[in-house]
Formats: sequence, structure tokens, C-alpha cells
Amino acid sequence: MLRTTGLNVRRWFAACGAVALIFCLTPALAESAANPKLSSDDIQDLDRVSAYLNGLTTVTGDFSQIAQNGEMSEGKFYMSRPGRVRFDYKEPKDAPLLIADGEYFSVEDRKLKSVARYPLNATPLNLLLRKDVDLAKDSRVVKVERQPGILSVTARDDKGLAQGELTLIFHDPGLELRNWIIRDAQGNYTTIAVRDLKEGVPLDPALFTIKNTNTQTGRPK
Repeated sequence: MLRTTGLNVRRWFAACGAVALIFCLTPALAESAANPKLSSDDIQDLDRVSAYLNGLTTVTGDFSQIAQNGEMSEGKFYMSRPGRVRFDYKEPKDAPLLIADGEYFSVEDRKLKSVARYPLNATPLNLLLRKDVDLAKDSRVVKVERQPGILSVTARDDKGLAQGELTLIFHDPGLELRNWIIRDAQGNYTTIAVRDLKEGVPLDPALFTIKNTNTQTGRPK
């Protein structure tokens, strides 16, 4: 189960990814020219993946998070692009509540009744949640792989706040995100699988609001 004591936000970003998903680098790098190591087929597939992500407005689904040591957590997520996402863990009942409200990413510790808040553009979620995703022009993308029924995209960050490697895995044809694998700088990996995705569903804006006013603002540690 997810442990809440001494929650380390950087550790959560590396472990949960989630859809978290994408690494944190400066906008200048994210908007750089296409990676010269990528083939024309790679760029074409990255354009398809970018179009898929940009086409998402509201999404709900279930997720399973499996750590390298076999520890497993489950929950439900809600996403409203651009800028908003919520992760609810099933157990324990006092597990942290994780919310991006379009400006900040907040981690509410229900045991301590406090909230740590971080600028969204300083977190790994920024690329996934930002208005325009363009993976073909993102220098962090290092590999595109194809297998029967599967398309995978790997990104690597050796300098940012969430150093490591991320592989996004899609069912293809008919692109649909299925899971992702995160490796941190020490080589530890975590797998996240998503299922029962529902797109274009109406979502209450209150889902993306932290009501606890006992907040601290900073950067991920």
C-alpha cells in the first residue's frame, strides 16, 4: 500500500509518474528542434502520439502501481486538460490526495491535515497537462519502438528534477495509453497500468480543488 509518512514529492513523481508521466525540463528544451537521432517514421509516430494526447480533454480511469519490490497500490484518476488532474488511492483511507488545479500541484497529507503545494510548471506533470504537446520537438525523447499491437515511446532526463527514464506504452493501431514504466537514476523501476479509460466525460470542477488552507508552497524535493 502507499505509505504516507514522510511523503517525498520527488520520490512520488519518480514512482507514480503519472501520469505523471513526463520529465521536468525547461520550456526552451521542450521546444527545441526535433531530435536528429529520430527517423522519419519515429517522428511520424510521435506526431500521432502528440495528436492523441492533445485530443484528450477529460479522462477518467483506474490505475495500478507496482513497485520493483512488488508493492502494489491502486486507485482512480481524473484528468481535465489543460492543467488539471486528480489521483485518488483506494487504500489506506488517509492516503495523500494529489491534485493539479491548473496552476499548482498539491499533495494533501490527510493524516497531518496539511498541504504541500508546488508550481505545476516545475513538476513532471507539466508536459502531459500543458495545452500543446509536441513530442517530436522534445529533446528528451530518445527512442520509439514498435511491436505487434504496441507502440512505445521512451524519454530520458539526466539533469532535471526527476532524473531517469520513462517509457509510455500504447495499444496500436487505435492509439490508447495502456501503461508506463519509470526507471529512476539508480535503476529502480515502477510500472503503472491504466484501464477502463473513459474520455470526454463531464467532470465536476470541484474535483480539482484543494479545500485545506494549511498550505506550504515550494519546489519538489
